[in-house]
Amino acid sequence: MVAAPRVEQFGAQHPAYDLSIDTSGRLADYIADHVDVGIRYGGGRWSGLKATFLLRDAFFPVCAPALLGGAHPLRGPADLRHHALIHDRSMAFESTFPTWRTWLQSAGHADIDCERGLQINDSAAVIQAAIAGSGVALGRTTLVARDLAEGRLVRPFGEDLAYDFAYYIVHRPQAEQALGVAAFKRWLLEEAQK
Repeated sequence: MVAAPRVEQFGAQHPAYDLSIDTSGRLADYIADHVDVGIRYGGGRWSGLKATFLLRDAFFPVCAPALLGGAHPLRGPADLRHHALIHDRSMAFESTFPTWRTWLQSAGHADIDCERGLQINDSAAVIQAAIAGSGVALGRTTLVARDLAEGRLVRPFGEDLAYDFAYYIVHRPQAEQALGVAAFKRWLLEEAQK
């Protein structure tokens, strides 16, 4: 996903356009809120908006490197019995959103108690708790890529779990011809490929 330093690159490349970033969870009213373009996570269909696929997440276990050692090193899903599970409750309203239960069932370990652990309703805070060594989180590609690359998190084991929802660039259909919208959309698509 687009990180803050990358957004600064857009500003440097396109100084004629100002960005206003709202990270709230509420769905913006593109007319009343004067929104030109946005990024939404979902199934790709929103009434009155044109949606262009941006990227999709995969879900997998992540933890601090320290949890790979110690009294109960993480080597396989069965070792999760000895560690706290960190649950992302930010999408609790969406019954199909991947959870520890769905990941463990997919991995063939439905016998592990998947309800215990730390419940957090903010995806970024979930990742920070995992980095701090508070347990094992179900990471999302877009949220943990940098932390994995820089060694703050590791993937101890496990396959990816796919999910139908994805990130989409959205705007009112008539805004597609606006130069700023086109430039930002083009930039987002290029950044998503990196």
